[in-house]
Amino acid sequence: MSLKSRQFVSLIYLMALPVIWSIVGLVFGYSSYKIYLPLWILNVTLMIACTWTIGKFNSIKDNQDKLPNARIGALFIIPFMLISMFAGLGEPPFDNPSQWVSSATEQRVRYYFLIVAGVLVALAFTLLDHELKKADEKFYSTIGSLAIKLAIPIFLFNQTYFGFYYTRLSRLMEEADMAKMPDWAIPLSSQYYYSDVIVSALVYLGTAFFVASLKRKGWFTKPASNIYIALCVFCLLVDFLPGIFPKPWIEPFSTLNFFVSIPAVPFLISYYMGINMLRKS
Repeated sequence: MSLKSRQFVSLIYLMALPVIWSIVGLVFGYSSYKIYLPLWILNVTLMIACTWTIGKFNSIKDNQDKLPNARIGALFIIPFMLISMFAGLGEPPFDNPSQWVSSATEQRVRYYFLIVAGVLVALAFTLLDHELKKADEKFYSTIGSLAIKLAIPIFLFNQTYFGFYYTRLSRLMEEADMAKMPDWAIPLSSQYYYSDVIVSALVYLGTAFFVASLKRKGWFTKPASNIYIALCVFCLLVDFLPGIFPKPWIEPFSTLNFFVSIPAVPFLISYYMGINMLRKS
């Protein structure tokens, strides 16, 4: 198979993966680690091979001027190598303390991975901001960088809440034979709902400004940039408006609001940006 054919197959594989993971996670839910770990390791191996192939790293020595874009693109993709494991974990069992406790190690790993993913995304955007400033594009990238820098610390703190505090709370609920969250914990839980909304909104906003910066420099085409920005604006509105105007919200807006504020989802647009940057490298 020629390099061009391998790049095309690799591109399709990386682009289709988030859809495949979501379907598998929603349809099959939680599965044994004996099943999902080998599949996850295989998937990570394939993702690494696809990333390498699309970025043409085997000939990168002859394209040193394009190396920074390739590295940044790979950094946007790497977090989803970790996140792909969630397809085997299914949804977090928030309404089932005993199930959360029985799978506590896996739930913690879920949020460990999200913490690492947040750090890698922040690093990728920081490097991208540096490259854009070197190319004399400072206005949009500065605003985008500020939004990401505000979002990531809150994001990391939120993941420690679910990974550690909620695990301890679930153990206390199980020991007390409580099926529902105690009243004293509800206000804190509500606070984290709104902080998730803020984090998602800032990530969508920052991503949109970075895309505008890439568009301004001609690093992304106008049609691709407009699609990215439109997606960011749509997700921003669907994420933020229900927090300002209380429920009930009619379908499909209620479901969309839930989906766009899932911790890993705001990073999806930067994931596809990374694939595009690799392809252009």
